[in-house]
Amino acid sequence: MNKIKSFIEKVKRFLVIILTKIQTNKILLLKYIVFSGVLFLASFLGYLLYLFNDLPNVESLSQPQKRQQIVLLDNKDEILSVYGDMHSNYMHYYEIPRNLINAVVATEDRKFFQHFGIDIMGIFRAAVTNFQAGRTVQGGSTISQQLAKISFLSSERTLNRKLKEALLALEIENRYSKQEIMEIYLNKVYLGSGIFGVSAAAKYYFAKNTQDLNLYECAILAGLLKSPSRFSPKNNRDLSGNRAYQILINMHDSGFINKAQLDNAKNKSVILNTKLLGSVKKDFFTNHIYEQMFRHINPKEISNITIKTTFDTYIQNIATQELKRQARTLKLSRNGSEGAIIIMDHQGNILSMVGGVDFYKSSFNRAINAYRPTGSIFKTIVYTAAIEKGFLPTDIVEDKELQYGEWSPQNFNRTFLGEINIEEAFRKSLNTIPVQLMQKIGINNVLRTARKLGIKSKIDHNLSASLGSSSANLIEMTTAYAIIANNGLEVTTKSIESIKNNLNEQVLYKPKVRNRKRVISEDTTEHMKMLLRRAVVDGSARRALSSFKISGKTGTSQDYRDAWFVGYTDQYVIGVWLGNDDFSPMKYVTGGTFPTVIARNILRKITH
Repeated sequence: MNKIKSFIEKVKRFLVIILTKIQTNKILLLKYIVFSGVLFLASFLGYLLYLFNDLPNVESLSQPQKRQQIVLLDNKDEILSVYGDMHSNYMHYYEIPRNLINAVVATEDRKFFQHFGIDIMGIFRAAVTNFQAGRTVQGGSTISQQLAKISFLSSERTLNRKLKEALLALEIENRYSKQEIMEIYLNKVYLGSGIFGVSAAAKYYFAKNTQDLNLYECAILAGLLKSPSRFSPKNNRDLSGNRAYQILINMHDSGFINKAQLDNAKNKSVILNTKLLGSVKKDFFTNHIYEQMFRHINPKEISNITIKTTFDTYIQNIATQELKRQARTLKLSRNGSEGAIIIMDHQGNILSMVGGVDFYKSSFNRAINAYRPTGSIFKTIVYTAAIEKGFLPTDIVEDKELQYGEWSPQNFNRTFLGEINIEEAFRKSLNTIPVQLMQKIGINNVLRTARKLGIKSKIDHNLSASLGSSSANLIEMTTAYAIIANNGLEVTTKSIESIKNNLNEQVLYKPKVRNRKRVISEDTTEHMKMLLRRAVVDGSARRALSSFKISGKTGTSQDYRDAWFVGYTDQYVIGVWLGNDDFSPMKYVTGGTFPTVIARNILRKITH
């Protein structure tokens, strides 16, 4: 403030001297010119004073920053994703490596320790350089101006914002020492990937404390200031390296390092913190967790928390890779474009959630938000309800032509086998038998069984529902099969193990442990396990047959619009869906083809 007042007083004295000379020499033309200039200058000064009165208080720069951070951990306590801002542990000036400070000064503001907040010559040089280039290639902002911008102002390119930035820079210089300004700046500046401050950046990119950074690593961090995304070593190592070398040249030209240090540093190879870089990302599962979080804690408590999840990074990577691999063939030859995978354990802990082929092309989560006709995987519900009502796998039924008004259910191969037992009917996924079973035990009994098995979606109250004409999502159908795998005991899907406040270690949420009630009888469970195993050994799901035990059922909706496989091993339950978002048909893709193969390949790799 004192510097601004001093500057205004100097301008006033200069104007008085000029006006006195004009009055003395009676130069009328010059008098008018100067009068116009004085009027303009007075207006400009008045505008500056108006802006100055509207500026925020720079005292707030020294106040601690409030973190807004949500850290997600997988089931092995590895960082899975970070939502919000990842801030530094605050570092004092003397703790920051001198090489890092010099790298920033050499590149961003060479006269930092000499100017008063605004570098007039720097602005002039930048203007000339930009004019010659015909575009903006160099900025004239000092570090004090940059600190003012990132702390108080928007990024809009207007004269009003630039003037506020300059006034704030002057006030910052009046309030803080150069060392304090550099300290605050390096603790606040954005360095990409949700990272704020050099301490967090050192850990994120190099798994190091800031004090342990070498010269080349300091140059990489200083290079991020110009464009954190473009020059991130995570996104483009070559571009990041070229930028770092330019920083080193700047340091050499400024006298901060000698030729030997320059040559030695440019030959350094940087070891990135790839473990963290590979896991801190957004995908279908992390988005699901973020949405689930609001169901368990008050939004006011969401500031700095850690969420421990059930997610298994290893399983997720295998599932994602397998879906992508099969999707290429599916798209090229079978007119299929999308898919989804759910993997959980027998208790319902979700280990993997792949909601589509490419999250960055479409973040729509088909594993939980896509409701599709279930096809023959719903038959498992019908057979479960029938066995609960007294039917046995050995009971004889008749596969025959049926007529219900205008509807006549047909088998896949358009033939009828006559008298067969229920086990064979299930194994071959015949259509006429579940229709008859539903009619005999009553539609309401089937619907009640569906609800017991975790199906919450609307099911049509008609016989065609027995063939999966109604829609459900993948997680519902996978949960139903998990109950069978869990010996008929209740399964509640879970993706969050705990939510903890990082500031005081308070546990904000932890699922209640409760006794699992029986959903279907032990006898029915054993019969259904046998039927699902037979479907793999010698039935519609035989492509799932492997060296270890897999049980499951396939499903295909009308005109090949949806293809499903849901099954389980001694450890895992898996659900796979394939189809198109626009409901267009695929080319002869059944549940027994691609979905079954995908499930088998994933289970083969993750089963121990």
